Amino acid sequence: AIENYKQDQNQFPKKLAVLVPIYLSEIPNTLTGQDFNYTLAKIDGYYLCFDLSVSLASGCCYSPKFRTWDCTDGD
Repeated sequence: AIENYKQDQNQFPKKLAVLVPIYLSEIPNTLTGQDFNYTLAKIDGYYLCFDLSVSLASGCCYSPKFRTWDCTDGD
């Protein structure tokens, strides 16, 4: 949905909410019910992240620059 918005609007969305209802029927949550964190980045376009656990300070982030999820926790 983010990439489709970019293709149509020639820019990344400023927040995920603008994707509803044209690109998404609703903003999804993670499998554990948490919200995704979406941040625009000047160089990479954006980061879409989520926490792996509420009790741990670890998570995964997607960057369109690498087209993959990074769950290495900075290691």
